[in-house]
Amino acid sequence: MKTYTKQQVRNYLIRYQGLCDESDLKDDQDICDFVKKVGCIQFDPLDAAGRNADLVLQARMKNYRRDELYRSLYDNRQLFDCWDKNMSICSVMDWPCFEPFRERYRPWLKKHEATVQEVTEYLRIHEWACSTDMESNERVTWHYGEQSLVRAILECMCYSGDAIVHHKVGTRRYYGLAEHWIDADIYQKPCPFQSVQDYHEWLVLRRINSVGCLWDRPSDAFLGIYDFKSADRKEALKRLCEKGILISFQVTDIPAVFYIDRSSMPLLEEDAELHSRNMRILAPLDNMLWDRRMIEALFDFRYRWEVYVPAKQRQYGYYVMPLLYRDMLVGRIELKTDRATSTLIVKRVWWEKQSYANRYDKTLNRCLKRFLTYNRCTQLVFEQEELQNG
Repeated sequence: MKTYTKQQVRNYLIRYQGLCDESDLKDDQDICDFVKKVGCIQFDPLDAAGRNADLVLQARMKNYRRDELYRSLYDNRQLFDCWDKNMSICSVMDWPCFEPFRERYRPWLKKHEATVQEVTEYLRIHEWACSTDMESNERVTWHYGEQSLVRAILECMCYSGDAIVHHKVGTRRYYGLAEHWIDADIYQKPCPFQSVQDYHEWLVLRRINSVGCLWDRPSDAFLGIYDFKSADRKEALKRLCEKGILISFQVTDIPAVFYIDRSSMPLLEEDAELHSRNMRILAPLDNMLWDRRMIEALFDFRYRWEVYVPAKQRQYGYYVMPLLYRDMLVGRIELKTDRATSTLIVKRVWWEKQSYANRYDKTLNRCLKRFLTYNRCTQLVFEQEELQNG
């Protein structure tokens, strides 16, 4: 089994993820190709300085503007909203592969067959609808609390593949029938898996490619896979290696075994030096950060998203994001947006080393100007005066 240095693996991950100048995404098709490559990007509705999916893309595309992802989601429909690694955005080409996931929701819909039929008929007449468009006094227990029956049915129809998110207005989702909006050749394509083992192999390979490589340890990178235990992961890894689809390797001073898609090996072997001059602000749920313990081992950078941590217990702040420069995570930053005045507010910057404050102040300022434009803001304000001067 071959061994690589931490720096080699860091360089590979950054280049694989398109987080260097030479890999910048250029247009909508590049975005769709990137999503297809990594399987999904995670969606989160919180919006301090852009939602997670937008933040993932702005780090990889210098001319990206917030909400431009909607063109590929709701105009061209090359992407769609689905449950993958929690709420996610996926390539429509993967539609048939989610059939095993959809099966688990159909019994619940069967229990509410009469109302499901009413909702379906409504959507046959109307191109789209949200839950408040249909009268319903009945409420049910849903996975995040009590909800109206119609709202739960629309969400469950989305999980079961009978409906899709047609578009969003803010955080409100409007649904349409999947058969009306998904290309017939894709919608009618059968599930490609012959067994649960086939499905598990697809999921494990998909999650490895979501990050670039993973080690054989429990990981948030495997969230969202139901009825999938560590033994299932190990067996899937073993089968994929035996088939020659995955390659195992080791990293200097890290005892765990790592796995990579064979097709990605040339990029790891290339071991080219990074020449990026741009600092990048990473999303809290950026694909590269999905396994935070692995990132800590490779980058010597401990990152915890503290948005759900009580304020008094936070080490840093509410919506804090890592700062990437070349092959180093050099610090973290907390930003917020004042939409009324189109102002991006820098609340605080934390550097990993004190010397970075002077070394990277100009690089950070360039990064913030790029981020300002992405976030459709016109003003940049520093809450702490000393930040303005590095």
